[in-house]
Amino acid sequence: MIRCRVNGGISVISAFGGSYGSAVAVDLPFFTSVDQSGSRYSGNNAVLILLEETDRIFKTGTKYDISIDSSIPMEMGLKSSSALALSVIVPVLKISGKQPEDNLLLRFLAGASIKAGISLTGALDDLVACFYGGLSLCNNRDGDVIMTRKVPEELLAIAYTDRTRKSISMVDSVRSKVDNDGEILSRLVKNGRFKEAMYRNGERFSSATGQDMAAQRFLKTLSDSPVFQSGKGPALATFPGTSVRLDTTVPNGVGLIVTALSNRGLELVEK
Repeated sequence: MIRCRVNGGISVISAFGGSYGSAVAVDLPFFTSVDQSGSRYSGNNAVLILLEETDRIFKTGTKYDISIDSSIPMEMGLKSSSALALSVIVPVLKISGKQPEDNLLLRFLAGASIKAGISLTGALDDLVACFYGGLSLCNNRDGDVIMTRKVPEELLAIAYTDRTRKSISMVDSVRSKVDNDGEILSRLVKNGRFKEAMYRNGERFSSATGQDMAAQRFLKTLSDSPVFQSGKGPALATFPGTSVRLDTTVPNGVGLIVTALSNRGLELVEK
């Protein structure tokens, strides 16, 4: 049996509106336990499709027991889909004795995520950030990893409500409202100004999708720092520095996670 740990993340550049994508890992652990089984996996349909695609390419079979324990709120723009794909398939490949190169693995998982219906673009940037930790910059359309970089592990506060937003719900009517300024944002990331890109990206998407005002109002009570949406959201976040006011009462219907950016990549432990 293999135990896998991988972090979630937040968006820096969302690739729905163009080629460039960028994300940064956040200390939001997603755990799986994966073991061989005598029978075909029969749980979550997206996981089954991921297993079938992996078997088609790498001949790994589909007979596995898989359990999941996640601290990432689902369908919030916090990279739960990429964490799921990585934390299921990397252990399966390990158990099967397959060791594809990182670039091949990540590009394969981007395509498999689209087929499984858990990503619209493949989210290569999200996969890279979750896999390596730290910051990623990718050309998602061409499948190229442009850059990975360590980041200061700054304190981060995330707020959300019961609203959810699937990546595959980003239909053309919404995507067309998002200005395609990926070239500008990618230059900011390359120049070390990823937080500025993150703010601008969150602003352009919240203007198209609408912002969760209950979560926004609450985050503004915690800190005087800017509040921004994580890409397509609807989760919102802020970098509170040392000024976070954690004694503030969390209102009913609002969730709060106080965490940090992380340079910790995917980890496997055999048991």
